[in-house]
Amino acid sequence: MEIRLIGHMTVSIETDGVRFLTDPWFGPCNRLEKILAPRLVGPSMAPDEITAIDAMLVSHNHIDHFDQKAMELANRTGCTVIGSKRVARRAEKFGLKNIRALSEGDMFVFKGIRLNAIHAEHPLASDAIGFVIEAGKSVYFSGDTRLSQKTIRGLMSFAIDAALIQAACAYYPIFGKDGMDLRDATRFAQTVAPKFTVPLHMDCSGKWLDLKGKVKITGDTSLLVNETLRKWELLMESASLGAKVLIAGETWDPDRVQGDVR
Repeated sequence: MEIRLIGHMTVSIETDGVRFLTDPWFGPCNRLEKILAPRLVGPSMAPDEITAIDAMLVSHNHIDHFDQKAMELANRTGCTVIGSKRVARRAEKFGLKNIRALSEGDMFVFKGIRLNAIHAEHPLASDAIGFVIEAGKSVYFSGDTRLSQKTIRGLMSFAIDAALIQAACAYYPIFGKDGMDLRDATRFAQTVAPKFTVPLHMDCSGKWLDLKGKVKITGDTSLLVNETLRKWELLMESASLGAKVLIAGETWDPDRVQGDVR
């Protein structure tokens, strides 16, 4: 297996000869996107550098998870777009042909690999889903979701090797967090017990990495963010929970990790 972080929630996952691209975002591409999703770290690859994809797994239809450049990439490569209902409708309006809409609880076999749509609790996207990829190794991709008991229950029947999960979120006075921060990622790992937890969604300014600890991601907090992530890795290690922090452009193969961390 090969896992490569392109940036934010965009991850290339190659397993059993099939390449997936999760929540592809290559922007921001215009002024509105820069306001709504002020990206601090750009993607490690441009769309024209990506020559082969079998499928895009898209959790929900927000600009920092599925953008115009992603749809152009899907059109060029002819890959299948697999995602929530609103993702599928947007892809269809763009003119894409290879589309599969999923709702939580659905299972779809793609090139011999089982794709399971998992409940996601995202207050700004009611049709959001996560994915479990069942191949030689089992990978969970959360998309944007709160730490939901329904999500956890949906995952307990899987033996997760690598959990790629949101670990920084916004906070709104009306409904609170719109997803998970790093403390939630820890509780997730303690409950679901994947072999490795990989934190994502950390490239935009204004997201809370640790709401209780008041660690917010901004252009002025990069040292604090890095220190917080390092302490989190050590905390996970001390609890015999596997953790891997990736930087944009880094490739990681969990198969090559020596021994069992638990």
